[in-house]
This record gives sequence, structure tokens and C-alpha cells, in this order.
Amino acid sequence: MNSLIQWNLNGFYSKIIDLKLLVNNLKPSIICLQETNLKTNHNATVNNYQGYFKERQTNPNRASGGVAILVKNNIKSSPIPINSELEVIATRIQLHHEITICNIYLPDSIIFSYQQITNIIKQLPSPYILVGDFNSRNTNWGCNHTDPRGKIIEKIIDDENITLLNNGTFTRHNSSKGTFSAIDLSLASPSISPYLSWEVKTDYFNSDHWPILIKIHHRNSLQTPYNTNKWNLRNPNWTLYSDIIDKTMSENQILNNELNKDDIDTIVKQFTSIITEAAHKSIGKTIIHPKKTPVPWWSKDCNNAIKNYKKALNRYKKTKTIPDHINLKKAKALSRRIIKHQKAESWKKLINDLTPNTPIKEAWKKIRLIEGIKFNDTPQTLSKGDKTYFSSLEKAEALAEIFEKNSSDENYSPEFRNSKSKNETDNPITFSKEENHPINLPINVQELYDALYKCNLKNSTGHDEIPYIFIKQLPINAISILLKIYNLIWEKRTFPSSWKIAIIIPILKPNKDRHEVTSYRPISLICTLSKLLEKIVSKRLYWTLKQTNFISDQQF
Repeated sequence: MNSLIQWNLNGFYSKIIDLKLLVNNLKPSIICLQETNLKTNHNATVNNYQGYFKERQTNPNRASGGVAILVKNNIKSSPIPINSELEVIATRIQLHHEITICNIYLPDSIIFSYQQITNIIKQLPSPYILVGDFNSRNTNWGCNHTDPRGKIIEKIIDDENITLLNNGTFTRHNSSKGTFSAIDLSLASPSISPYLSWEVKTDYFNSDHWPILIKIHHRNSLQTPYNTNKWNLRNPNWTLYSDIIDKTMSENQILNNELNKDDIDTIVKQFTSIITEAAHKSIGKTIIHPKKTPVPWWSKDCNNAIKNYKKALNRYKKTKTIPDHINLKKAKALSRRIIKHQKAESWKKLINDLTPNTPIKEAWKKIRLIEGIKFNDTPQTLSKGDKTYFSSLEKAEALAEIFEKNSSDENYSPEFRNSKSKNETDNPITFSKEENHPINLPINVQELYDALYKCNLKNSTGHDEIPYIFIKQLPINAISILLKIYNLIWEKRTFPSSWKIAIIIPILKPNKDRHEVTSYRPISLICTLSKLLEKIVSKRLYWTLKQTNFISDQQF
């Protein structure tokens, strides 16, 4: 599910703290801002978002008005030119299907016509979502009265068969007059409106307008869960883990008898299952929630201040009395003061903690806290030429096709391939067939432990979900059985089918378009049991090739 935030924040930089909080908490895919108050040709940025801006042109030296659309980097987007003298901007985005997002600001100081608004709507490719601060009052969407501007918008909604998403909730609080209104409107074409939900977020109050959250529910699509299950390695019971494996493996007849190469898949499956089942009983799994962009200065005092403000707001909405309005203004001012103070104190502490003796790793961690984390989210669409892929299966197939093509010998010229083949034929690598030659000896336990010692315990696992730490904690009899499996593979020239399966992760190449299939390179996550054997064999091969002078001294 994607979401859109619309908000008249009344000053991009003056409300940047609230904007970052909003992004951190709600994680919107699209943000539509009104009254950005940026000077002409000024480039404002928000981490992880592509920005489209239109500044007010009447006075280039004065920062006022203006609109912006921010789209997450993992969503392909492009600007749509709108021919209008009004403050309006539009983009075309690709989710599970293409949607047009249009953002408009109609200040009280300008007079607009029916034709001007309908002219904008006619330029928007369907389906579209049109949001903004219309400064138009009408009892149909929650205002206390209807003005001429509201009548124009009402007629446009009826004539153009547009859906109004507002549900009558107030979107603005004029604290000086103590009045509420609903002048921030959300409109949508009929084809997409059934898949949209609308909600005012009163938690963010530093502007006289509240942000509006629009959730976009995709048609006929399964939602990908963001939470993942991982081994809970904070407090593992390694003694219980080892005891369970020791007992289970000693009772397993297949693993304790002489191993047969024809049973290699069964052998590896049972060995793997014993480890994972023991881990479930002694370690367990925990749900890993998606990390939020850290806001190092946020505290419980900030949360309590916002709660008190919301209580005062709800009370004033019910009573509309002067004392409750005064209390609301006090709660709002106190909240601002607490948040501002908390941020200042946090920055001071963050900077004061940095000394000449601070480790580099810790210093960079604090710098990233200040800058905010840049996330490389998976693109919601991928393109190759004129074709666009929307579903996960389509994107996976497209990436697999390009990875296969990039790894093919067909990328080399016929001359190079012929030369390579001839060179390999004329200069073959021959290994000794003597049983006592070091490369032909059975793998011993010292080689296994040496390779295991050099493994990075933080490396990702393959599809069997066995990390290196599980192998390190195996009891002696399990290590002996693992050694038997490795020697069966090494001596009988067999290999488990499950170890041939890899999880392929596409990695974006530097400075490449994340929405293009050709912008990615693959890395493979294979089973750690397989990688451990590869490390043992690799060390033997390297030693042998060095001894036979097949590797040059200049080879890195």
C-alpha cells in the first residue's frame, strides 16, 4: 500500500522539523506541499525523495506561496507540464499502475474562475488525484458556510464527475480567531477513488493547517509484509542448542552409518533440519520491524506534549468556549517550546560527545544521525526499453533475464572466445592423481575450523537460514558428521541439489537509474554450509596452483 500526504506547511524550512517527523512516522510515498515559501530556482531537498517544485513568480526576491510534490526515490516519476497561471504542479507516477498527482494552491488573494480550474483538470491524464489548499468554503465538505469560491469548486466537482474525498473533518485551525475550517480539498477521478482512504492528522500542528493522509490501496494486489522473522541472537541458549543437536544426531541412523553419495540430498536435508529445529527450540525467532529514520532529539516529553495538545484540541472542538480556546493555544505553544528545547539540547549533547578520542566508527554514526539515513527502497516499477514491469514476478523475471545475458559468453567477441578456448586446450591445468597428494587428501577437521574461524559471523544466510554462528556452536559429533559429508562430496564428486539454489539480490550500480533493469548487478546468497566447503577447497586450489606456477607473482 502507498500513501500520499498533502499539507499547507506555510514555509518549507520553518517547518522542516515537522516535515521530517511526518516522513519518519507516516512514510508517505508522495508528499504534496503548499506554501513552500521558496525563492525562485531554489533547490530544496528531502532525503530519499525526488522533488518537483513550482515557486511563485510575482516577486522573485520574496519567498512566498509555491507548491511542491515529493516522490520517493523507489517510485518512477516524471513531471507533467501544466499550462496555467495558477500555482499548480503535476507529476505522473508508476505504482501498480500509472497515476497522475496534481497539487494546487489557491490563496485568498487571487480570484480564480471556473474555466481556469477545468482547464487544469483537462490536462491531467486519468486516473488522477488532485489535492491542495483551495481556500474555498462550502458546507458540503465541512465548512460553516459556503462562499462564491466554494460554489465554483462544487460546480466543477459535479460537472466533471469528480469524487470529493473529504469527509467533513476540519483541516485548518485559525488560532487567532479560534475558528475551524475545511479548505484543504482532496479530489480524485472516479476510477481510482474507491481505492483511496482519507484522514486528517492532527499530531502535526506547527502550521495552521493539518496534514492529510490519503492511503492508496492497490487493486488486485497482495501487500508485501514489511516485517521479517530473524533468529533472536541477543540471548541464545547455546548449551541447550548443542545438547539438542548432540542427542538428535546421535540417534539418526542415516547420519551415523556409512554415507552413500546417492543419498546426498537426504543426508544434507536431515543434517540441516536438525540444526534449524534445535535453533527454533533454543533460540527462536523474533519479528524485525522496519527501522524508522532516527530522530535523535525526540523524547517522551515530546510525545506527552503532543498528547496534551490533542486533548485540548478535542475539548475545544466540543465546547467552543474562550477558556478552552486559551488552553488550546497554551498547549500548542508549550508543545512547540518543548520540542524546540529538546532538539537544541540533543544537538548540544551529540556534538559535545565528539572528542579527538572518539572512535571513527562512533563519529560517523553520530554524523549519520544528524543527516538522516538514506534508504534504498526496492523500486515499485522497473523498465526495459518501452516495457514497464509492475508485479514482483515480472520484475524478478526481467532481472533474471538481464543477469543471465550479462553472464553469457556471447558478450565476448568470437575472436576472444576462440583464443580463450585454444589457450585452455593448449595449456591445460593438470592435477596430480596420487592419493597422497595434498589436494587429494580427505578434508580434515583442522581445515574445517581454520575456514570457519575466518568466516564473518554477520554474513547473510542462504535459503536454509543457517548463519555461521550456528556452525561454530555445533557439538563435536555434529562437526564430525559435517566433515563426513564434506569428504563424501569431495571424494565421490557429488553435490547436494539444495546447495545449488541461491537467493539473488539485485544491487543498484553507482549513479544509475534505479528504475532501469540494466542498472543492477546481482549478488548471490548461498547456504553457509556450502560456502564453508568452498572456502576449504579454494584454499587447497590456490596452494596447488601456486606450487605449479599457474598463478603469476603479479596476480592480485
